[in-house]
Amino acid sequence: MATVMVEPSSLPVTRNAQPRYPDYAPNEETQFIEAWHVVWRNKWSILGLMIVAGVISILYANTRTPLFRASTVVLIEPNINRPLNTQEVYDPGTGTTDYYLTQTAIVRSRDIVAKVVDRLDLASHPDFNKPLVPVRSLSEFLASAMRLEDWLSTPHDKEPVLTTPDNGTTVAALREDVITRVAELLSSNTVPRSQLMRISFVSPDPRLAVSITNATADAYIEYGLETRLAATQRASKWLAEKLGDVRSRLEQSEKKLQTYRDQQQLVNVGGVRTLTEEELIDNARRLRDAQKKKTDLATTYWKVQQAGNDPRKLQEINELFGLALVSSAKANLISAQESLKQLQQRYGEKHPTLAAAETRLQSAQQTLLEQLLQAAQNIRTEFEIARETERVQTQGVEDKKNLIRQMDRKDYDFRVLQREVDTNRQLYDLFLTRFKETDTSNSYETINARVVDPAILPTQPFRPDKDKILWVGLILGFVFGVLLAYLRKLLEQTVHTIDEMESLTSVPVLSVTPLVPGSLRRRNLAGKFIEDPRTPFAEGVRSIRTGIQLSDVDRLFKRILVTSAVPGEGKSSIAATLAIAFSTTERVLLLDADLRIPSVRGLFGQDKKAIGLLELLTGEAKLEECLIQDKASGIYTLSVSKVPPNPTEVISSATFNKLLQTLTTQFDRIIVDSPPVLVASDAMILSRITDATLFLTRADVTDRRAIVSAIKQLRQVQARLIGAVINAVDMNRNSYYRHSHHYAQKYYG
Repeated sequence: MATVMVEPSSLPVTRNAQPRYPDYAPNEETQFIEAWHVVWRNKWSILGLMIVAGVISILYANTRTPLFRASTVVLIEPNINRPLNTQEVYDPGTGTTDYYLTQTAIVRSRDIVAKVVDRLDLASHPDFNKPLVPVRSLSEFLASAMRLEDWLSTPHDKEPVLTTPDNGTTVAALREDVITRVAELLSSNTVPRSQLMRISFVSPDPRLAVSITNATADAYIEYGLETRLAATQRASKWLAEKLGDVRSRLEQSEKKLQTYRDQQQLVNVGGVRTLTEEELIDNARRLRDAQKKKTDLATTYWKVQQAGNDPRKLQEINELFGLALVSSAKANLISAQESLKQLQQRYGEKHPTLAAAETRLQSAQQTLLEQLLQAAQNIRTEFEIARETERVQTQGVEDKKNLIRQMDRKDYDFRVLQREVDTNRQLYDLFLTRFKETDTSNSYETINARVVDPAILPTQPFRPDKDKILWVGLILGFVFGVLLAYLRKLLEQTVHTIDEMESLTSVPVLSVTPLVPGSLRRRNLAGKFIEDPRTPFAEGVRSIRTGIQLSDVDRLFKRILVTSAVPGEGKSSIAATLAIAFSTTERVLLLDADLRIPSVRGLFGQDKKAIGLLELLTGEAKLEECLIQDKASGIYTLSVSKVPPNPTEVISSATFNKLLQTLTTQFDRIIVDSPPVLVASDAMILSRITDATLFLTRADVTDRRAIVSAIKQLRQVQARLIGAVINAVDMNRNSYYRHSHHYAQKYYG
């Protein structure tokens, strides 16, 4: 078979610039809808996880030991009358928020709990001689879960078994352990926006919980009474004992103040300090002047030091020429040089006038040198004077500062001693007044706390909260199911919706065709399209035709290539049915350009021995002999009867290109069925010699990476991608299209 190879650059390109489509940017509403679709698609898995979690929650709740909580409410009133002045010495902050929080902590203190344990003899109670809630093994948990009587019975209904401490455990150690465990189960908290405190205790035995709660409230009130009484007695005793000490400290501080005043010969130092401060300010001003002058001369001084007595280096110091004498000497030198230069042009070398000018020049140079040396010496002298002045003034400032510091230290010591005297005198007056006013017999004050709501026997267990545990289990099952659904979605690498396809490829989706049932796929799909044009699949194909027509107002897309990324995406079926859809108003040719696995002949039930495209290209047959018109649809087909050994060379040949040009003049529309892009390069070659390319992908099957790679290759060869089609969408499984599918079924019957 004779074939002609042509370069891709020689192929005609009848296309404009590839249109750009913006990336899909979903808004909040579409994101919510997509999230709902994910949940709905996995509703049965989520429901199953919720049921499993609910069952586990019920089993867990029914195997836990029921615990009862008893509560006592105590009223804590702020103290209004304070007949005892000692109250100001010992005041816990009654009436403040911190005070009430402190009382809740005191209720759980070890001292109060110990009184409750001893009063109720809890060390010998069976609930505190064994673990309150036994730790069960997995086998015990499952065994008890299978016994109905364990669900209905409670530990306090069973006969308690008393245990005694072993040889290594003393009675005191057991008591301490019981105190610790009671404190852990005891709770206290304030009632918001009130002066009430609630004391609660949790126990498997409701009667024990009531007893411990009421006993704790009584112990707390007694503790407050004892604490206040003890504080009052200690305060009165302390007043009597410390009054003499305060008097002694006052006398000692007064003596110490007078001794210090005599030793330091203190007088009114206000005027002396003011004079010293003025002298310090004057010295500081002089110091700043000296420092400024030293700074101004520092650079010139350094240059003079570097130059030494070298006339050449001294002349490089510009600051020296700013001095009047040096500037005048420099001007004389310049004048002598100009005069000598003029005389040299007028007279000879031995002319008396010229000799006089040279003598004048030498004198000017010598004068300039002397002035430079003198100026340099003056700079050194001024710098040394400024530095010495700075040192002297610095020392003077430091001396004045030290003097002021000494005066401040003396004044500070004096004030400290004076404050000590004043404090001791005030303290002594206070103690003396309180001691006279306070009488121990009248300083007793009761605590303002009383029980307003004693604990009653609880009838319902506090824990476990079976309803709460069940709801928590159901919620956790739902959340875990949703997370698994999203994880499944993230791990999927296929396309489901139009938005996903457009966001992935930036190519507009022209239509979505539904999945045809298995019984129909085995039949002639093209024939079914003709027989029943009211199916959702047929409407999807017509939507493709409409999208192409709307994009082709000027009828430029006469040669339309239908391709896909990989095999098995329904490319040939879509090409055939699309050709039938166009045939209602146009003369259409369906060209089978898949020379590797041709399928057009099988779709229309044509004779396998009939001649086709390969015979036409080799000249073995004429065009009229190879074109077959389908009687049912009216379209023409040019199929493949023989598979060539070199399909790519056939497609890229000039003969095939010329044939396509010829067919373009005879038909209104040519639908070209090509191989997949990632399988062979035939599709890319065909996209260069056709007017438009329709890209097909199969929902829930084609890998995203394959789609992206195929689109990338088509764009590299400048294929005109007019749109994409999502084929074989399972409308019942994909909730994204469910509403439209139900509408289509209702509308099309």
